[in-house]
Amino acid sequence: MTRTITPTYVLLNQITLAASASSVTFSNIPQTFGDLVLIMEHTTSVAANKLVRFNGDGGSNYPWVYMGGNGTSAISGTNTSTSLLVEALAAGSTTERLLTIVNIMDYSATDKHKTALTRNGRASQGTDAIACRWANTAAITSISIELNNSASFPSASTFSLYGVFA
Repeated sequence: MTRTITPTYVLLNQITLAASASSVTFSNIPQTFGDLVLIMEHTTSVAANKLVRFNGDGGSNYPWVYMGGNGTSAISGTNTSTSLLVEALAAGSTTERLLTIVNIMDYSATDKHKTALTRNGRASQGTDAIACRWANTAAITSISIELNNSASFPSASTFSLYGVFA
């Protein structure tokens, strides 16, 4: 007999901005799930990348590799010493919505570094994928999100955090 395990997603918190904001924070994240899924949907009025930090850690310990494309050209690269975790498509200012999904594995484990897989997509710019690591063994208890270039998230931006039972 083969047993099939179906992951169950539990909404931990959802934030919809009523006014523009420079950052969004999920705090007091319960330690009862296997993984986390962070989903963000917003526009930007200037070219800006999302910065995501765990437990307020702004250190240069989030190495990542990325790849992306737009149907015409492809990009790829690495960064081994940076303070950002999620680099979104930021080829210019736009009012088109950007969807970002971040899968964070084993977030509550205290015996390993945390890994995350990110996917970004905007119809006019293409898609990208980022694999990254937070070089820290602490359990993730908070996640903060902001934009660089002094940008703000506009009203109606949505941020949802799910816990995943596997």
